[in-house]
Amino acid sequence: ISGGDEGAKQGECSSFSFPVPDLQYDRKGYWSITLYSGEGWVETENFNTNSLTTDPNDDGTYTIHFSCDADAINNLEVVPNWSGLFRTYLPTSVEGTLAFSEDLIANHPIVSVAQ
Repeated sequence: ISGGDEGAKQGECSSFSFPVPDLQYDRKGYWSITLYSGEGWVETENFNTNSLTTDPNDDGTYTIHFSCDADAINNLEVVPNWSGLFRTYLPTSVEGTLAFSEDLIANHPIVSVAQ
């Protein structure tokens, strides 16, 4: 994942919503997001989350906030020009993982949020 719109790229409050990836949760499959600086380093203390620690939305999707107020759920800290990796562990199929990745890119942008 990358910073999204210009405000998000610069580390302003932003959010990213996505559906549940098709993983083998019954076999301890999970997803994770890890954030990095533009140089590829972890630069904040609150830099990662995963399906075991993130609170889902009421409809079962997830929303991650980036550098928002303290009351924002699932909030991670980012720096300007940040990027991140969305990893999936124990997917049900290669095809499903590719379809999920393509859907994230096409339909789930990271956008600035007014506070």
